[in-house]
Amino acid sequence: MRKRKKYSPIQKPHPLHLERIMNLKRWTGILLICAAAFMALALFVMWGLPVLFPPEDPEDSLPQATVLPTASPAASTEENDLPMLEDSVNLFVINEDHPADADFAPEETAEFDSVTVDARIVPALTALCDAAKADGVTLKFSGGYVSYAEQEALYNAEVERLIAAGSTKIMAREDAKSTVSAPGTSDLQSGLCITVQDDPATFSTTDTYGWLQRNMAHYGFVFRYPAGKEDETGIERNDLVLRYVGTEHAAAIRRLSFCLEEYLRYIGA
Repeated sequence: MRKRKKYSPIQKPHPLHLERIMNLKRWTGILLICAAAFMALALFVMWGLPVLFPPEDPEDSLPQATVLPTASPAASTEENDLPMLEDSVNLFVINEDHPADADFAPEETAEFDSVTVDARIVPALTALCDAAKADGVTLKFSGGYVSYAEQEALYNAEVERLIAAGSTKIMAREDAKSTVSAPGTSDLQSGLCITVQDDPATFSTTDTYGWLQRNMAHYGFVFRYPAGKEDETGIERNDLVLRYVGTEHAAAIRRLSFCLEEYLRYIGA
């Protein structure tokens, strides 16, 4: 007789094996949930955030300067009844990169506080001085427009002084430029600058300087040769020289802590 084949009984999985399978399923589920949550977060970042938080205005992303206390915003161009000059005037500059011819002169000059300036900035100067006086600050000026011949005389005198002090003629002509611009390269020749009458060594510690720093931009003025900008202007710091650029540009220059050369490069002028 043929013997029947014996089948071994079905064996049940070992309890440890079942536990491993359950743990694997559990972790797989957790990973799937995490992946789904990550995808949802990514979609929110891509599509949700721009709706909830729109991009900031480009003007708000401009580099910010050191914040200085400001005066009342009431001192605007319209409220002060100041003339609106063209940028061909406001941003006109004379320096080594933009020299003036020997026969250059402002279209029209006028006397203000016994100094000569471009006639177009007299209303702004008047408003500036009136506002300062109202705050107990008296502004006096020692210089304004300088002609080519006058600048040439000032420059040559500085060269001779340096030669007398021991410099060679070549070195003296170069070194003199840091304090007295060569003729045709001084912004004082533009007629848009005016020099405050005070001691240059201590002026930055005076109430007058502080008032100008806080308020003059409202009337269109900035410091022409500020501290720390010697590499840009080519001239040593001189807080006494104010330059008219118009209220809009003055506010921007002050906010950005730029000198005029930096600002012109910044706006591509």
